[in-house]
Parts: sequence; C-alpha cells; structure tokens
Amino acid sequence: MNEPRRQISEERKQLYNVGNAVTILGLVIFLSSFVTGIVAPIGHAAFTAFGFQAVVGFVLVLVGSALRNIGMKGLAGSGAILDPERARQEIEPLSRMAGGVIDDALSEVKMLNSAGSKGGAEAPTV
Repeated sequence: MNEPRRQISEERKQLYNVGNAVTILGLVIFLSSFVTGIVAPIGHAAFTAFGFQAVVGFVLVLVGSALRNIGMKGLAGSGAILDPERARQEIEPLSRMAGGVIDDALSEVKMLNSAGSKGGAEAPTV
C-alpha cells in the first residue's frame, strides 16, 4: 500500500499563494473603482472607466479564487478534471488534516476520556 501523503507539494502551495495575491489585487481594483466613481467628474468617459475598472477587478477576484482552489485541492480535487481516484490522492493531505483536527477535539472531551480509561462505556441504568 502507498505511504500516506501528509504534505502538499511546493507547486500547489505557490499556486495557492498566487491565487491569494490575485484575489487581493482584484479586490483592491474593484473597490478602488468606487472611489474613482466618487472622485471623478460625472461624464460618459468617467463612467466607462469606472465600469471597466470594476469588471477587471471582479474578473481578477474570480481568477484568483479559482487558482487558490486548484492550489489547495489540486486539479482533480477541485473538480477541474473528472478523475475520482486522482482527486482522492490530491485531497488526501487535507483529509488527514481534518481527521487530525477531529481527533484532537475528541481527545478534549472528558466523558470520552473517562470512558476510555474505564475500559469502555457502561450501559445506562434505567
């Protein structure tokens, strides 16, 4: 059986970071279009520039979000490629992380810890 994968590749980490940067850039451009619309004199040219700036910012947010999703889950894991077996392999580090978080949370539950130390849960008496 294959060794469990617990690490995400450097390429995917870089793609995730690039996606974050593109999303932030898109948000800044999109939100600055409102400032441009307020400050610029009213006119057809200003409105056209305001609209173009808003659309470019919005498209950058969408592209950055897609890059971030692919970087986090991989091509198959994000649904860009329909391959369930490859998706399982690409999402494995995230699944192991989620399982580790759940295991940590369950280890904090006092009732489960005391039941485990007694050798199992006792049947409730009625």
